[in-house]
Amino acid sequence: MIRPAKAILSQEETELIVYSLLWFFALDVKIHNEIAQDLGRPLTTTKYAYFRGYDYMSYFQKPRSMWGIPVNYFFVEFQFHIEFYASLLVNKGVMCKIGFNDISFVSTTYSALFSRRTKLERSHGFWLAPVLGNNYLAGKFKQYMYKICGFNAIGKYGTGTATQISDRVLLTARHVILDIPNFKIFDNDNVEVQYEMDKTLYRDIEFPDVKEKNMDVALIFLSEAKRKDNYPYFGSAHLLEPVITLGYPSLFGMHEHPLFVQSGEVSAIGKLNTGGVDGFFISSISRPGNSGGPVVSINGYIIGITVLAAPSTEDADYQGNETKPQDEAEKILSFYAGVSSLEVIQLIRNLDSTIPIDFEDFSE
Repeated sequence: MIRPAKAILSQEETELIVYSLLWFFALDVKIHNEIAQDLGRPLTTTKYAYFRGYDYMSYFQKPRSMWGIPVNYFFVEFQFHIEFYASLLVNKGVMCKIGFNDISFVSTTYSALFSRRTKLERSHGFWLAPVLGNNYLAGKFKQYMYKICGFNAIGKYGTGTATQISDRVLLTARHVILDIPNFKIFDNDNVEVQYEMDKTLYRDIEFPDVKEKNMDVALIFLSEAKRKDNYPYFGSAHLLEPVITLGYPSLFGMHEHPLFVQSGEVSAIGKLNTGGVDGFFISSISRPGNSGGPVVSINGYIIGITVLAAPSTEDADYQGNETKPQDEAEKILSFYAGVSSLEVIQLIRNLDSTIPIDFEDFSE
């Protein structure tokens, strides 16, 4: 039976195609000989012989698996996507096209060189974001996102954002849980989850350190573990680094609060005017409800969380304090501030050293 081409791939299908291409065309003699033996080709000991796209298609016509996941491609269904991602990998410099006269994937010879990956990159798929783009990165992060919502002391409805960083722990901004005392939490599928109010938040802790006391960071402990295969890790912000923000702003005209994703870049790195906390400023627009949400580098790690809007100089004094009402100033704001991941990690470790936290230092 002839199967029609598939229009949209799932996240898992996209990753399987990309990883299978990189694995098949890798400049590795051992992998090459395993494939060559299966295809009935001569083995090599010294001189490397490259494969063509036709070899790839022939190899994966048989039932295969990668990392225990079945790779049963119907090539009429997936061939367009395979050719697209092969071209994308070439354009991004991850694969190399050998011989530029060939115009089709099937007839072209390729090679791929896995650049050295850190331990965290090897255990996550986030490193593919610079190749596959922001949509891929946002798709990877959706599973970790939670919406916080409820009414404040004067009956005004508000929302905030939290990120799952371990089996039972959500990371958010402290002002979110202070502004909405009796909040509810929903996952990205809009399913309500329960949390431990008596253990959670650290909202009443009096930190001896002034900087920690002003740190706009809080933790929420879930009543039941929501286990994932892995969790986001953290890294440092770099000037002009492309980023995405994720959050659940409450906007007029929306029946519900979907996950909003916006792109931008790190515009500045410096101290925030809240106790000298290390932070950064981003160009992507954040709205009430984005608070507590992650700011994610295009390289796949969290560089911090969104905490506040940053007034322009005409709306602030020389110390950075607002001189206009917040609602008036926010109408002309173009930058938004976040607490750096280094500060976030240090506070988490001070609050509960048993929470596993990974930081990308590129040392492995």
